[in-house]
Amino acid sequence: MQEGDAGGGGTSSPWGEPSSGNDSTSPTSPTSPTAPTSSPTSPTAAATLPPAAAGPLVLGSTDGLSIESQTPLVQVTSTNSAIPALTGQVTQLSGGMGTGIGIAVPELDSGSWLKGLGICFGLFLVATISYGAQISNQGSWDDNWKDVEVSNDAFVGSTFNYNVGEPIETCSFTLSEEYQWSRGPITKEQGEVDSLDVSDDCDGGLYVNAQIVAGSFDVDNERITITLPKVYVNATEVDVKITYQPSGTWRSTTTLLSDVWLADGVNKTFSFQTNSSAMNIDSLEVTVLVANDNHQYHYGEWYSDDEDGNKPMILDFEQDRIGTIDYLTGEIEFTLPFEIDNQTDYRISYGEGGAFGEESGEIFEEVFYGFFLTCCMPILLIGGWIGMLVRSFATQQQKTAYGMLVGVIPGFIFFVIAMMVISFMVWNN
Repeated sequence: MQEGDAGGGGTSSPWGEPSSGNDSTSPTSPTSPTAPTSSPTSPTAAATLPPAAAGPLVLGSTDGLSIESQTPLVQVTSTNSAIPALTGQVTQLSGGMGTGIGIAVPELDSGSWLKGLGICFGLFLVATISYGAQISNQGSWDDNWKDVEVSNDAFVGSTFNYNVGEPIETCSFTLSEEYQWSRGPITKEQGEVDSLDVSDDCDGGLYVNAQIVAGSFDVDNERITITLPKVYVNATEVDVKITYQPSGTWRSTTTLLSDVWLADGVNKTFSFQTNSSAMNIDSLEVTVLVANDNHQYHYGEWYSDDEDGNKPMILDFEQDRIGTIDYLTGEIEFTLPFEIDNQTDYRISYGEGGAFGEESGEIFEEVFYGFFLTCCMPILLIGGWIGMLVRSFATQQQKTAYGMLVGVIPGFIFFVIAMMVISFMVWNN
């Protein structure tokens, strides 16, 4: 038996070392051990161990949190995007730590109104620059556009022959009547050309759109007279559709009249009877359907009476391939299928050949200015604004988001004023 056992007081230390055989411990503290005395060469100094915490450390909701301790720091790592990573300093390194750990919690960034306003104004500034580039390019394009006044001497009968003396851009040629305020009385005579437009078909051909006085409506005798643009072969059947508004209503009604006339191969004017007592005669339209002809002729009323007190009927006339245009030499020649007023002057408009065309530089300009800046840029700017607004709300930056919303009003006002100034500067340059 060991000496400690013989004394009856020898016990094993809970720290893994035997206690002294001399039982001199106070009876009031039978379990309080005495720390062994360390030699001067011991690597650690004596220290009193801290008492155990009274309860668990509570951080609140720990969803998405993990805690790592590397003295003297405590790292709190978050996998939840709404909770930032936290680093705290341990408040005590020795002695009693108590029940708390001090952690510095950073304040969440809610953004700023100024940032939101800046983003909004930046987008409107980009839109203003895009508009300025587009309208400036259009202004330079218009510099290569020509308007030439042509006297009626260019017409010999119904044939027009003219040379502009330079290449003409494809799809750019038009000829129209020179508008005159003093064109005489507003009454119309049969065969008079009310308006005339000739354009190229982008393939070296020319087509015409015209309005011609080609009929009349005798209201008193309830009889309509129509003049066709050309003579049809003998026994060709002609049908008529009349569209009108019944008296007292706004709803249009269409009536089909079959076989109103058989062409005789000589004449192109015919007439037929109609019941106009139940019609609003100011809304009359006539469509002529010619058998074995896919073309339809549309006639509408002129708003004033002619010299005989009848209402003139205006034919909307269209015809393709009335002539040719040489884009390289600028030679233009065509023959109209009707007579024209030799007292009217005309205007030719066209783009200079070579200023546009099929060059790679022009193709780039058409794509960049005509498609990207006009169509794509507005979509990109609006989409970018919506995306940044949603992102600001999602990251709890409410002030930035509200700034972007409020900035729309002054930004739009700035954009409108800038457009007016740029347009004035370009068009008056």
